[in-house]
Amino acid sequence: MFDNTIEPKTARKHPDEKNVLAAIEKAFEGTAPKVRGLYEAARKEATILTPQEGIEGTSYKGRLAILEIMKIDDDIRHIINFENGNEDKIQTTAVKNGMLTM
Repeated sequence: MFDNTIEPKTARKHPDEKNVLAAIEKAFEGTAPKVRGLYEAARKEATILTPQEGIEGTSYKGRLAILEIMKIDDDIRHIINFENGNEDKIQTTAVKNGMLTM
């Protein structure tokens, strides 16, 4: 996954990826099973990147992402495809189906 401010050709695999992933793993210890399941699914495809030298100020260094994660299940897919994607209904349904919100 690439930060949208970095083109793939200017990023490289993080030299300490193993330790970075271990720290992320530790942060998810003891989380709710649904959250843990989402993490496990995302982890399978994760690659930790670092910018190449000479592109300071254009990368993700020092940034922190705070995210909500919503699984697109059949109920949500139905709302998007057949009910004009009503945002309130999507959120209500997602929370009912286990989404954790901020």
